[in-house]
Amino acid sequence: MNRRTFMRSAGVITLLGTNLSAGYIIDFDKNDSFYTTLELLFSDLLAADMPSVKQLNTIAYIATVLNSKKVKENEKDFYKNGIKWLNEDSKELYNKLYSNLNSDQRQNVLKHINTYSWGDSFLYNSFIYYFESMFSDPVYGVNIDESGWKYLNYTPGYPRPNKVGENV
Repeated sequence: MNRRTFMRSAGVITLLGTNLSAGYIIDFDKNDSFYTTLELLFSDLLAADMPSVKQLNTIAYIATVLNSKKVKENEKDFYKNGIKWLNEDSKELYNKLYSNLNSDQRQNVLKHINTYSWGDSFLYNSFIYYFESMFSDPVYGVNIDESGWKYLNYTPGYPRPNKVGENV
């Protein structure tokens, strides 16, 4: 990823923060195969000592991003297609969905998709969403109990908002 693409992503992050603070985390179907596969993907990507996506509420954050009017449809479609393509790659290599593979097979699929431009971008975006949820203020429904901040020994800026939408 080049600097321009990264900066454009950072601009989206700024827009998201502005848009999502109004209502923030949406309700979503936790049993939807997209989100269950996404949760499994993160368990395969993250080191065991890192805060889980449950602790950070990352999946709900991603659901909110994918439903935001501030995010371009083609960007949302690309991320949604990433799970579809992950499953297609899994079927191609092992004749099974990603969620039905064992841990070693899933790691092989991740290595394989990382050799493709779409796979590299999809994994990059996944990490961006994870770290956004890690650094967000818990008042917005993510980074529950400041687990991301505690893991990083991070001290947030002050004053912090007391409620969603508050200007400090």
